[in-house]
This record gives sequence, structure tokens and C-alpha cells, in this order.
Amino acid sequence: MVDRSRLHDPETLRWVMQHPGRGEPYTVRTLAKAADCNPATIGHLLAGRQESTAKLRAERIARALGCSTRTLFMSAASTDSSDPYTESSDKE
Repeated sequence: MVDRSRLHDPETLRWVMQHPGRGEPYTVRTLAKAADCNPATIGHLLAGRQESTAKLRAERIARALGCSTRTLFMSAASTDSSDPYTESSDKE
């Protein structure tokens, strides 16, 4: 089982990217770089094609945006080994 965090709402993520707790607004690429993840992960979350991500990745995204992880994500456990977003490595 991989600890997962489910995004509350793509629009909330989009708003926080434009109004981060500190610094300049983020693009998909600048947020991905700050959160040490693949830009596709951020893009998929924003588009609703991906509803969850690894818990540690969710924490890095929230930290980069200067907000609480709970502002953007809720707990969700994935037990499906065929889940394409379940990885043994946290870096995507």
C-alpha cells in the first residue's frame, strides 16, 4: 500500500499557484521544479486527469506553494498495484 493524497479540487490548486503564500505566481514548470516532481504530474492534477499523488509529493507541492498540505489534499490510500500513479520512487 502506498500512502496517497487526493487533490480536493484542481481549481483550488490553480488559484494557490496564482496566489502562493510567498513569492511570485507559479507556472506548471516552476512549481514542478520547486516541488521536485515531473511537470506532467502538476499538469495532470490541474486538468483532473490525476486525482491523487504520493503523500510526500503532495507535501512538497504544498510546501513550495507556502500552504498547508490539507489546503490542497486529503488522505487517500491506494492499494491497487495497477494504479499508474503508484510508484516505488517518490520522484515522478
